[in-house]
Amino acid sequence: MVDAERRCGLRKQTGGEAQKILQDRLAAHWCTRCGVILQTLSFVVDALIEYSTRLPSVEELRPRACPGCGRLARDDLGAPLAIVGHGTYGRLVLGLRSSVVAQLVVKIRRYRCLECRLTTSVLPDVIYPRRLYGAWAILEAVLLSVVVGKTAGEIRRLFSDDEVETPGWRSLRRWRRELAWRLWGWEAKAIGVSGPCADEADTRRRLRRLLVHAGEESLRVGAGARAGPRLLFGRVHTRDRTWQTGHAPRD
Repeated sequence: MVDAERRCGLRKQTGGEAQKILQDRLAAHWCTRCGVILQTLSFVVDALIEYSTRLPSVEELRPRACPGCGRLARDDLGAPLAIVGHGTYGRLVLGLRSSVVAQLVVKIRRYRCLECRLTTSVLPDVIYPRRLYGAWAILEAVLLSVVVGKTAGEIRRLFSDDEVETPGWRSLRRWRRELAWRLWGWEAKAIGVSGPCADEADTRRRLRRLLVHAGEESLRVGAGARAGPRLLFGRVHTRDRTWQTGHAPRD
């Protein structure tokens, strides 16, 4: 989790006026009153399985500040708790490369800010918001396709428990087209691209730039699995917007 000062940096540095602007923007742009903060969890299948069986406590995962209004969960003045637990829900995750399980239902904790009423879900960073397949599986599948040269059928058998014997895989075709557009699209400007991928060469170019941006030095097997969660860490997501925690959403 990002520390409280970073989360509340905008609030502390610019004062009440910026706080009001932030609240106005949230009121105008949040089509759903639900955010997602991605919690750090190293890419280890066993760790995700353990996470699903031993859900961290409400206190362990509680955001230190609201990603919407910036209100601290606890302040130094002894005020009542401002961010409270708001139940859990089950989240299906596909793409686990494990002999134990190919898919998993992970319990996700929700929280509610009593100041702005924003509901926030805290996800492990290996889970891509609103996608069934995990972040590591998506980016690694694209790497295996456009760099290693594995067929769609071979890749599907690595990440899916489907028994369908077909030469193609629609999910993989979609991921290749959406890379740095609908998938990790917030990084498009940083890596100098826009819109959907034009062809395989464009997908390969975007993948290389994304991996370098995530700190990977080469296009080796496993680089996508490591980089996928890293590129998600510390972000707030709505249905159509995403921004770094501690900052106002951008237009």
